[in-house]
Amino acid sequence: MMGKVKALVTEIMEVADRHGRAKSDALRTLEHKLGYHKNNPMYECRYEERDGDYTLKQWRDGHETASRGIVTDLPDWLERIRAVAMVGGHLKKVNVPPPDNIVWFTTDDDNNLINFMELR
Repeated sequence: MMGKVKALVTEIMEVADRHGRAKSDALRTLEHKLGYHKNNPMYECRYEERDGDYTLKQWRDGHETASRGIVTDLPDWLERIRAVAMVGGHLKKVNVPPPDNIVWFTTDDDNNLINFMELR
């Protein structure tokens, strides 16, 4: 188990070294994988785009779910959040892709946007 964790940390930090904001993104992802954000009353979400595809990871109470697909086929609730993120400047272009764009946000049980998270 420790070997897998060490390999995961090494891989994430190598990718994160490409850009300062990427370190925050990678660290937050790792914290979720290690279960640091349990007992969260809302869903914390990480949305990314790569070459017209998207990946969405959602965490709550130490559990992760993931979905992916084509950006043009987003579920309605996610399409609305993406549109607000674009207009509000929250969907960030990555300086050294991949991915091309990232946004972190929180939702309630019905996938209603609560807020955007700005990672430093």
